[in-house]
Amino acid sequence: MEMNLATSPSKLAESLLWDAVDRGARVVHFQPSGAGHRLSYRTDRGLDEVVELGKGALETLDEQWRKSSTRVRSDDHRHLFLERQSEEKTERVQVRYQSLQTLLGRRLTLRLLREESTSLTIDDIASGDDAERLHRLCDESHGLVLLAGRGGSGKTTTAYVCLSELAQRGDRVVFSIEEMAGYYLSGVNQIELDTGDEAAYREAFSAIYESDPDVL
Repeated sequence: MEMNLATSPSKLAESLLWDAVDRGARVVHFQPSGAGHRLSYRTDRGLDEVVELGKGALETLDEQWRKSSTRVRSDDHRHLFLERQSEEKTERVQVRYQSLQTLLGRRLTLRLLREESTSLTIDDIASGDDAERLHRLCDESHGLVLLAGRGGSGKTTTAYVCLSELAQRGDRVVFSIEEMAGYYLSGVNQIELDTGDEAAYREAFSAIYESDPDVL
């Protein structure tokens, strides 16, 4: 993409992120290099370098992202939400912003989470008695479901498929409390916090429960 900071920094800051989305990027990296920064997109193919930014370019872009984002835990961890409308659909993306000081200079990492209703269903990820059990658990009005297993065994996929199915029914208000959301789920009220912070977790849980317990 062409970088023209002199025209409209706010529009450029947003269009850069949409350019990354359109190219299938999951993460945008600004790596300090000499007097400037290297802009790279991380896609399924790996890390693709896009352009070398001159001195001051990152500061101009960063100022726009900070203005339009919300602080999370610290000024160096922020959330930004993007939305654009086309004739076919409305696209929404959550941008997870992280700033980190290195020996060569400040580094930015922008993680892109698209809003999506997962195309998977319970019957896609389980069969027989397992699928029947998951359907039954999703119909329960209360209780606890514990998902355990090694890394890559499908815990997150299973949880998100069940949350999505609950949200799509339209008769429940669905919340999640997560250390770090793996996906930005349509219809699910996702809350990110430090799950090791007992006071923050208790406060979030109490606020959720007080909202309307009959439809949670």
